[in-house]
Amino acid sequence: MFKKLLIIMLLVIGTVLLLPLISTSGIQKVLDERIADLQTHGLHITQEDQGSSYFTTKQHYEFSLEDPVAFSNYLQSGSAAEIPPYVQVLLDDVIMGMDLSYSNLLISDDIVIDLYPIALNTAATQRMQDEDAVLYKEMQEMLQNREFMYHMEYDIAAEKFKGKIIDIDRTLHFADGRVAKILFDSAHIKGKGSLMKPEEMELKVQKAELNFDLEGQAKMRFSLEGLKSDSHFKEKDDFEVKYAAKALYFYFENPKQMMDLHASDMKSRSQMQKREGKLHTKFDVKVKTASLKDKVNAIAIEGLEFDMDAKDLDEVAFDAFNEAQKKAGASSQYTMLAGVGLLSKGLSLDIEAFKIKKITINDSKAMDGFDHKIDVKIVADDKLVQKMQMTPLALMQNVTIDAKLRFSQEFYGYINQDDTMIMLNSFAKKSSDEVIFEIELQDNKLKVNDHQL
Repeated sequence: MFKKLLIIMLLVIGTVLLLPLISTSGIQKVLDERIADLQTHGLHITQEDQGSSYFTTKQHYEFSLEDPVAFSNYLQSGSAAEIPPYVQVLLDDVIMGMDLSYSNLLISDDIVIDLYPIALNTAATQRMQDEDAVLYKEMQEMLQNREFMYHMEYDIAAEKFKGKIIDIDRTLHFADGRVAKILFDSAHIKGKGSLMKPEEMELKVQKAELNFDLEGQAKMRFSLEGLKSDSHFKEKDDFEVKYAAKALYFYFENPKQMMDLHASDMKSRSQMQKREGKLHTKFDVKVKTASLKDKVNAIAIEGLEFDMDAKDLDEVAFDAFNEAQKKAGASSQYTMLAGVGLLSKGLSLDIEAFKIKKITINDSKAMDGFDHKIDVKIVADDKLVQKMQMTPLALMQNVTIDAKLRFSQEFYGYINQDDTMIMLNSFAKKSSDEVIFEIELQDNKLKVNDHQL
């Protein structure tokens, strides 16, 4: 009996001693695979132990970018949106640090991660020192204090994560006496999937503010409150992204210009699905109130809604168009040709709602606005590129439009002062409270309220 108990005790003790090795082996294997993947896509990564113990493994990593284009393409390959060029510039300038710790016992699959910039690279350091030594000193202090930090807990088995961006409340000073204030309050993130390419992600930010004094006596103010986003990604061309914010404020002024923008209760949704080589994309936005003014004019609106649905976009042609925009710019001839190539495959565009409930322009009283619906269809035509090289109007032969534009009497009376609207008066269909234009384009023939043009 004693021998059996001794054997059982030895097995239990041996199992306890081996638990850290078993757990560490599994988690470390996954980490090594992820790090190897990043290194093959443009990152240089160094690693060092930070006081690991029997119960806990602690590692410190540093990331520097050796190939910005390769890493940007890696991020882009799983993203629903274009990675902005300034992201690549930022990644190229900054050295990132990451502190990682996890339990060596099988009872937990959680990894605790702190991700933060630790330094500027040599070129960026020299550039900032030459431009503004005072600002550089304060930025160095923020980096040393790890004031730009993302703290996260990641369940490596379930591939779920949650975390927060550490609050920022800073005033930065420039050598010429100007100041910049930065506030970032209560930003929380949670999601599911790979950290680099998540399948689901939710972001909440209570408040973000930027307050800058710019050169030339210019000022810029930006404020965003109650931001929420909810994203679901299956792949690059199959996703849904929702945004909502309670308030947005943007202000810019210099001696010659001024722009003041306010908006409240904003919601938007972007959705794309891929089916049998065709893309179906939806976009809608709602804004409760908004106002915009400059030194001369002012406009305020209530109840803005915009709902657009695009169907039957050719996937290959759509990707070619996006690639042309990225490489050559939106206004280049190459991009325009790719755009015609996309149209040659045919598509359907439905603006299911474009309306504003109330609108106020300058000193006018609040007027009822408008409510428009527009359906556009383009028939596929493999010879469209050649036809449009001969005459740009060749596209119209393949286009059908069915639109119903409804204006309130008040608003139509206001915009009717424009010469273009006066020309359309003879075709207008009027009632006691609205003016309607029913527009049809078919077989290259245009009708407005059954009048042939």
